[in-house]
Amino acid sequence: SSSASGNEVWWCYNNSNLLAQVLCPEFCETTGIVSKGPKCGYYLVSKLWQFPSVLFETFFISNQSELSWYVSGEAAKNECADGIVNGIVEYFSQQS
Repeated sequence: SSSASGNEVWWCYNNSNLLAQVLCPEFCETTGIVSKGPKCGYYLVSKLWQFPSVLFETFFISNQSELSWYVSGEAAKNECADGIVNGIVEYFSQQS
């Protein structure tokens, strides 16, 4: 659907909840992409209980404006990478 947009983070076990809770807003704050918020889901990639794991989905290829922004150059890709890094750093800072 061309109307699909935004960012979602899916988690399964409680040890992944905090990662999802901080990754989503940090990424969206850095990139300006709208957040659909973290959600609990039973996706295979999020079922790894030994360590925090999430399924991180951002922008939709079917959405022409989001795809155009992402492929417009290195700046968009760097913003996405920075947003993910910011979320992971915030996750670890909340652990201590």
